Amino acid sequence: MRTGQQYKESLADGRLTYFEGKQIDDLETHPILGQTVDATAAGYDRFYDPAPEAMSPLMTVPRSADDLREMIPMLHSAGMMAHVTYTSIQTLKTAAGRMVDSKPD
Repeated sequence: MRTGQQYKESLADGRLTYFEGKQIDDLETHPILGQTVDATAAGYDRFYDPAPEAMSPLMTVPRSADDLREMIPMLHSAGMMAHVTYTSIQTLKTAAGRMVDSKPD
C-alpha cells in the first residue's frame, strides 16, 4: 500500500498529462488538478496500513450481497475518485471471467 505522499511522488513518472488542451507539468501544484491529487492522497492516507501484505479495504471483493451492503457506507465516505475506481475495478473483475468465453483472443 502507498501513503498519500507516495501516491503524489508516483505521479512524477514521466507521464504526459493534458488538461483543457494544455500540458500540465506538475499535477500537484495545478490549481484545479491539484485539488484532485490532494483528495486522492487523503484517501490513500485514510486507508493506509503499513503491514507488508496490507490491501486497501476498497479492493476487497465482496463475497455476498450482505458483504457489499456493508461496504456501501465506506465507499460513499471514501470520496468520488475512490468510489469510481472501486466500481470500475469490480466491473472489470465481473466482466473478465465472461470475456474469455465470448472472445478468447
